[in-house]
Amino acid sequence: MHDVFISYSHQNRRAVQRIVADLKDHGIDVWFDVMELTVGDSINKSIETGIRNSRFFCLALSPAALRSYYVREVEFEQAFSRSLKERRGLILPIVVQRLGADNRPVPERIAHLARLDLSSHRSYATNIRKLVDRIRGVDDNFTGERWYKGLNISNFGEPAGVGPTTQMATLGPSYRIRWTQGVVTRVDVFQNGSLANYKEFEFDSSGRVVANKMFTRDHAGEWAVLDDVWYYDYDPVTGTRSTKTMRYLGESTARVVTYDKNGNALREDIVTEGGGPPDRHFPYRSKIFRYDDDGNPLGEEHLDENGAVIEEAS
Repeated sequence: MHDVFISYSHQNRRAVQRIVADLKDHGIDVWFDVMELTVGDSINKSIETGIRNSRFFCLALSPAALRSYYVREVEFEQAFSRSLKERRGLILPIVVQRLGADNRPVPERIAHLARLDLSSHRSYATNIRKLVDRIRGVDDNFTGERWYKGLNISNFGEPAGVGPTTQMATLGPSYRIRWTQGVVTRVDVFQNGSLANYKEFEFDSSGRVVANKMFTRDHAGEWAVLDDVWYYDYDPVTGTRSTKTMRYLGESTARVVTYDKNGNALREDIVTEGGGPPDRHFPYRSKIFRYDDDGNPLGEEHLDENGAVIEEAS
C-alpha cells in the first residue's frame, strides 16, 4: 500500500519530481509513474492498481493538467469514484502552476476543497509540511507513538519515519517514534526486538531539528552520548537544510556536508577548529557529489588536502 498517488500533466514533470523527492525525503511512499512503470507494463492497469492501492490521491493542478483528458477523465474519475465508495476524503489538490481565469475550471466536485499552493517559492516549505502532515495523519495535537522500518531527518528538518509498520520487528532494525502534542520527543532504536539505543532532538523556533543525539549504554550500563552529534543549519529563504555537521565529542574535527536547495548533498569537508590536522584519521579531506540533469547521483570524488583527486566512487 502506497501513501499517495500523484496525478499530473507531464508538462509539469520537473516541478512534480521535486515534490515527489521532498515527500520521499519526509518518509512518504509515493506512487509516481516515472518510478513505478517499466517497459511493457499496461499503463491503464498499472495506474488503476496504483490508485486503488494508495491511501491518498494527490491531484497536481496546472493549466496543462486541467486540459489533460487522462488526468481529468481517467485518473481523477477513478479516484473520485473510490472516494464516494469509501466515504472519505482521499483527494488532495495541490497547485504546481498558477491557474488563470482563462483556464478550464477545477472539477466542480472538488472545487470546495482547500488547495495547497506548491507553485509559490515563498510558501513552498510551509505547504509541503502541511501536505506531509495530512498524509501522515499526524496533526499539531498528536500524542502517541508509531513504528517504522527506518528513520530520516527530512530536507525540512523533521524526524521522519520510513516504512510504517504496525509493530516492532523481531528481526533487524525498527524505530519507535514518540510524539507529544505533535512534536517528536524521542526515537527508540530496536535491533532484533531489543532496545539498542535511542535518539533525542533539539529544535529551533520553527520546529526544525538543530541537534540529533544518540544515546547508547556505556561500560557501566548507563545511557550516554558516546558517538558523534549531528547539527543542522537551514537556508533562511527556502527553509531547507543547508549544512549538516557531524562532530565527535571532545574533538575539534567535524564532517560538514553542504546541500543544495533540493536536498542533494554537494560536498563533504573534513574541518578542524583552528585549521590544524584532523583529530581522527580520514582517508580523504573532501568529497564532491555529482548528479545528472535530472538529479540522479552519478558518483563522487574523494580529494586530498591539496584538492587532488584520490579516487572516484560510483
